[in-house]
Amino acid sequence: MRPADLDGVMEIEEVSFPTPWSRGMFIEDFPRDFSDTLVAAGTDDEVLGYAVCWTIAGESHLLNIACTPPAGEGIGRALLSECLRRSARAGPP
Repeated sequence: MRPADLDGVMEIEEVSFPTPWSRGMFIEDFPRDFSDTLVAAGTDDEVLGYAVCWTIAGESHLLNIACTPPAGEGIGRALLSECLRRSARAGPP
């Protein structure tokens, strides 16, 4: 995820959750070494889904994941799989 993706992320976030994260909450995660902010993008760089996961002290936490309803088939699974892959790569502390 990069700052240019935030408009698309926020569109999905706001329709997916009753108490959506703010734009600032996503921005705070960009520079963190322990945070993985992922985006699944379509052919026109349209944001189809996103995930935020943290790996700290050998533990991983999935903080946020959502995708667009029509494009969601397989997107959520792919994002979750990537979070798990990165978690496993980080290994124990």
